Amino acid sequence: MQRLFPKGSDDNSGAIKQISKRNQKTMTSQNKGNKTIYDVAICGSGLAGLTLARQLKLNKPNLSIIALDRLGEVIPETTLKVGESTVYPGAYYLSHVLQLEDYFQKNHFLKLGPRFFFGDGRGLFQERPELGLSEFPPFPESYQIDRGHLEKELRLLNQQKGVEIKQNCSVKDIELSEEPEKPHKIIYSQKDENKTNICEARWVIDAMGRRRFLQKKLGLGKPNDPNFNAVWFRVQGRIDVSDFVPIAERSWHDRVPENKRYYSTNHLCGEGYWIWLIPLASGHTSIGIVAKEEIHSFKEFHTYRLAYKWLEKYEPVLANALKEKQPADFKKMPKYSYSSSQVFSINRLATVGDAGVFPDPFYSPGMNLIGYGNSLVTQAIELDIEGKLTQEQIDKANNFYLSLNDKIAESIHNTYSVLNRPVIMTAKFIWDLVTGMPPTSLFFNSNSLLLDLDKKEEIGKNNALMSQLAERMEPFF
Repeated sequence: MQRLFPKGSDDNSGAIKQISKRNQKTMTSQNKGNKTIYDVAICGSGLAGLTLARQLKLNKPNLSIIALDRLGEVIPETTLKVGESTVYPGAYYLSHVLQLEDYFQKNHFLKLGPRFFFGDGRGLFQERPELGLSEFPPFPESYQIDRGHLEKELRLLNQQKGVEIKQNCSVKDIELSEEPEKPHKIIYSQKDENKTNICEARWVIDAMGRRRFLQKKLGLGKPNDPNFNAVWFRVQGRIDVSDFVPIAERSWHDRVPENKRYYSTNHLCGEGYWIWLIPLASGHTSIGIVAKEEIHSFKEFHTYRLAYKWLEKYEPVLANALKEKQPADFKKMPKYSYSSSQVFSINRLATVGDAGVFPDPFYSPGMNLIGYGNSLVTQAIELDIEGKLTQEQIDKANNFYLSLNDKIAESIHNTYSVLNRPVIMTAKFIWDLVTGMPPTSLFFNSNSLLLDLDKKEEIGKNNALMSQLAERMEPFF
């Protein structure tokens, strides 16, 4: 694994010794002329950066945090992210770790789990094999997030907790400190200004999304997988799969009463592709097409006009429902899947969210990874304050996070070849649900994620056995 050391050193022993000698006290911002030194600088204020700032303030209220936001006062309702759906680990992080459960209950739709419709999309919709819940579970499982609303709320909450937010910022460079006790420098400009500004911070976090600034600067990126592409758009109003089936088909409607299918993340699955339909509290429906390049070339659906023609060919029932609609927006993301060789560093920097990795939107793992990554960064900063952060802990954090991302990507990518096979996909979904759900509450509630090395080694051995079994099951599916 590549490590990030101060220039000219061949190991990190000096860094650890110097960090260990630090006074064990809360860090505070310091003024030096026209520059300010912060404890943490978060470059980017999308979902990953906003949630990290809140988590840090909840855990360490006295931390001085600056967030450099490329947006101005108005946050657009749409974003460059793939999807708005969460599954349980990500929902747990948002509602319990970030203490936002009441907010989500009041402002976003509770999700009726994932729902899959397999088989040929050109036949009668009611004849497609279906996998999904009939009733909401007795406990809140997950949410359908209206991202624009959430990010506006998080920005406001962070400001109330003392996070300094610089708007209309463009990060030009990050000069990494060569010495453990000296801060990093972030060079940025603001809209309509003909000058550059500098802020300094002990910790610098890249949360700038797919720009992947630090990853590219340090040569840590792995190539994008060229085999998978996505487009998505929102339309005003309710696009409900229940409307795809005549009301006379009572047995189909009674199976999931009261048109509750609408509140699921509905997946229309065919050979080499899947389509999501996600309801949003804003009154829009989010629709996305995700496909394997070898089966469905990106050039066939990379504009809305082409995407609509593609739907007419493969999912005509959905295309008919969209006939009188005009999209509120249209986004595309070719070659969306990528990874990294490192996301956390002993040199007091990290990448979170899409700035580090992105596996695949299937199963909605993005928010899960944000929660895991933010939690590991939060404790790394806490240990740094106490003078206890070591390279061994950083290595284990990188191994856990990157192994998880890469295994998710591999498992999902293998799924595209059987998306049109209902029996196989049902078995695989149940298998993935059982083996892929980590002990979420234990992870997020642990105060010693990076300290309990022996305990994590034992967990790792058990995970290794499961991984060996998973490697045998993937070819079977």
